[in-house]
Amino acid sequence: MTGSGQTAHSLSQLLDRAIACHRQGQLAQAEALYLQILRAQPRHFDARHMLGVIRYQQGRNAEALELIETALKLSPRSDRALSNQGLILYALRRYEEALKSFDKALAIEPASIDALNNRGNTLQRLKRNEDALECFDQVLARAPTHIEALNNRGNALQGLKHYDEAVDSYQRALKLRPNYPDALYNCGCALSALGKFSEALQYFNQAQGRRPDHAETQFSRADALNALNHGTACVILQGDFQLGLAFVGLDGKAIDIALVFQHLRDGNLDF
Repeated sequence: MTGSGQTAHSLSQLLDRAIACHRQGQLAQAEALYLQILRAQPRHFDARHMLGVIRYQQGRNAEALELIETALKLSPRSDRALSNQGLILYALRRYEEALKSFDKALAIEPASIDALNNRGNTLQRLKRNEDALECFDQVLARAPTHIEALNNRGNALQGLKHYDEAVDSYQRALKLRPNYPDALYNCGCALSALGKFSEALQYFNQAQGRRPDHAETQFSRADALNALNHGTACVILQGDFQLGLAFVGLDGKAIDIALVFQHLRDGNLDF
């Protein structure tokens, strides 16, 4: 019996219901059930771990990390909890710590494709593109149709300035999922880096059709148009006065849109 009088069997049934709700995307119902379990048994590993996953899905990363770390004290060798800890640390931009979590998860379960793919993403953030590429190649050796790994592999190749190979990797992903917006956008970027602006524009157009509000696609598309025909780009986002100023420049001269985007991301432009 638990402290609240519920049996281990009844808690197991509650957990099964919670996980079923969670898998169906019914987060509120799953959360309520996980909390019910924890009220009865505060040291219940699965309920604490999965509630942490819900907090991560809700964007409440600090709470998520606390829950996962508490769960790991109860079960330190859970590769799933270690991998999820890595995801949360990655979301918090604590990349070195995230890498350690993925390494621990893989030491316990070397066959975990998700942990390996996420390790590659983390290495990329740390500018370790060769190591990241090795991770993605390992994922694809085990799962050749892993679309995210194909896209991520292209990103690592771009980081190494191997643009032709990057394009090939993105196109392999797009054969499997033709409307994959990340691969469409990234392929456009690689083609732009090769100076193939007409081809790049086709990919940016498709990416924008799938994700109309994606600012990076808008800027990159405008940059490709600017390279093909100076002056065209300045009217692409004419409906947004501030972005129009960014393209033309306060002195009326054309400026590098990619540079503008970098400044916008870094918070260095004040309109």
